[in-house]
Amino acid sequence: MKGIKVLSLNKIHYPIEELETYFLEIKPKFNREGVYYNRYEDIAWVELQGRAWLIKSSYFLYDLKMYNHKPLTNKSAEAIRTLINAGIKNKELKELLYTDILYKELRRIRIGAMLFRNRIFED
Repeated sequence: MKGIKVLSLNKIHYPIEELETYFLEIKPKFNREGVYYNRYEDIAWVELQGRAWLIKSSYFLYDLKMYNHKPLTNKSAEAIRTLINAGIKNKELKELLYTDILYKELRRIRIGAMLFRNRIFED
């Protein structure tokens, strides 16, 4: 189908209980697990276990941005901060730095959660 983007669910986790509670259930279109986005209609949905739910398209676009982000080196991030502090108002640089900060924070939280899980289940 033209204009459809898809992300695999093995990269992104949507708990089924959360989908059932907060999102409108719809008829599945592809009957294949994934997160889908129709850029022509600006709608997104999750298909999971033979069911589907509408989600905010901004959720899909955010997940896509995080999935495609290549982390900046510390030197690059510092150079961007220096440019911004010097008064260079570049929207793309600010957005890149902001995305990088979010990406690294989410990664730190995910790693911390995995280490905590491993620690409590070791015993």
